[in-house]
Amino acid sequence: MDFPKRAKTGGTQTGLFLQFTLGGILQRLAGLDLAARKGIETLRRLPRPLDQEHGVATHHGYRDRRQYLSRIAHGSQSFDRRSRCGRSAPDSFSGCGAAVPSPLSGGTIRRQEQSIMCGRFALTATPDQTAAFLGLAELQDFPARYNIAPTQPVLMATAGAPRAPGSNLPDLQPMLVRWGLIPTWVKDTREFPLLFNARSEGAIEKASFKAAMRHRRALVPASGFYEWRQSGGKKGQPYWIRPRHGGLVAFAGLIEIYAEPGGSEMDTGAILTVNANTDIAHIHDRMPVVIDPRDFARWLDCRTLEPRDVADLLRPAQLDFFEAIPVSDLVNKVANTGPEIQQRGEVGPEPEKTRRQKPDADDSQMTLF
Repeated sequence: MDFPKRAKTGGTQTGLFLQFTLGGILQRLAGLDLAARKGIETLRRLPRPLDQEHGVATHHGYRDRRQYLSRIAHGSQSFDRRSRCGRSAPDSFSGCGAAVPSPLSGGTIRRQEQSIMCGRFALTATPDQTAAFLGLAELQDFPARYNIAPTQPVLMATAGAPRAPGSNLPDLQPMLVRWGLIPTWVKDTREFPLLFNARSEGAIEKASFKAAMRHRRALVPASGFYEWRQSGGKKGQPYWIRPRHGGLVAFAGLIEIYAEPGGSEMDTGAILTVNANTDIAHIHDRMPVVIDPRDFARWLDCRTLEPRDVADLLRPAQLDFFEAIPVSDLVNKVANTGPEIQQRGEVGPEPEKTRRQKPDADDSQMTLF
C-alpha cells in the first residue's frame, strides 16, 4: 500500500486521513486569498451540478508524500503527490456550493453555471469496518468524514495484483484519489472542467471516461450521500440519504492517472450515476450507482471483463434500500464537517412540478447524484 505509515500525532487521529483534522484545514485553504474567502461565504446558496461543466485548476510540484503532509499541515496553497507506479495520494481541496472557492487558483466557479445542487457524501465508518466491508486486510487510521466534497481526496478500492496460487493476499487494494477525474489527454488542467461524476449511460463511449471504464473501475465506500430537493426556486431542502438498515455502500467509481507535462502523476476519480429510483426521484432525478458486495469482483475485473460485460451492474439501487432524512442547511457549507450536519431538520414545502426544469438535451453531465 502506498499509504503513509502509521504515526500518532495529536493523540487521537493517526495515519491516513490525519490531514483532514489539522486545525480546520478547509477553512484555512479557503482563506488563502480574497477570492476564496468571498467564495466560501456564498456556500449557503443552493449548489448546482458541478459535474462535468465546471473548471477547477490544480497545481502540483511537491517531491514526495512527506513534503505533502508537511505542507497540508500548515495550510499550504498547493500540494501534490508524485507516483511513478500510478498509486495514489491526496491532491487538492475546494469548496462545493453556489460559488465554489478554488484555493489553488484563487477563483470560483461561475455563478451562471450553478443550478440546484452539488455532490457530497460521507464516510463515517471506522477503518476496521471499512476494511471488512471491502475485503481488505487493513486500512490505516482515518477520522470520520461527514461532508466530503469534490476535489478532496477520497478512498477508493481497485483490483489488486494477480495472486499466486495459494496466496492469502486480499483481492483489492485501497487508494487515495482526488475526487475529480482528469483524462490523460488533458493538456492544461486550468482550462478543463471538474469531472466528479459520470453518467453511466454514456460512460462507455464518452472520451473522458471510456479508458477508465475499460481499465480502471473502482469502488467508493460511503456511509451515504447528500442530495438537495429544489423547492419552487427557493433554497433547496438537503437530505441525508443512507442505507435503511445501516452499514456501508460501495459506489461505482472510475480512476484515471493524470500525468503532468513536468512528470508528476496524480490519481483522479469520478463516481458513476444513474437515473434515480422512485424512492429518490422526488428529491432528484439522479443517484449514484451502488455495487452489491456480491458483484465487487466482477465490477473490478478489468482484465477479463469489458465494460459491456458489466453494464448490467449500472442500475438504480433496489427500492427501500435507502432512506432519505431531511437535514439542516449546515451541510451546504463545506467547512462544516461534524456529525451535526446529519441531524434531522425541518422539511420544506414540496416542489411545484410545473417549475421543475428539464435538463438541456446536450447536457450529458448533471449533478453528482
